[in-house]
Amino acid sequence: MRIEPFEVVQDVERWCESELENIRKYTNREPMDETTIYGIHELAAKAYARGYADGRTAEAARSDGARRRMRQDQEKSSE
Repeated sequence: MRIEPFEVVQDVERWCESELENIRKYTNREPMDETTIYGIHELAAKAYARGYADGRTAEAARSDGARRRMRQDQEKSSE
């Protein structure tokens, strides 16, 4: 099981509740069971994990760039 932040859980639950209500109201909606809802939570967790990983990668690249610039500045000042 993947972890999704509490706010994401709440958003998914609100969307599912809204969709379930619409299923009861309208005939053009497909039924949704707990397996489908679990799958939606899994999708949200995957998307969150990818965004988190991308953010870590981007932050690492920024930090690497900053360290490289500091080294270059130190090398120039020591010449």
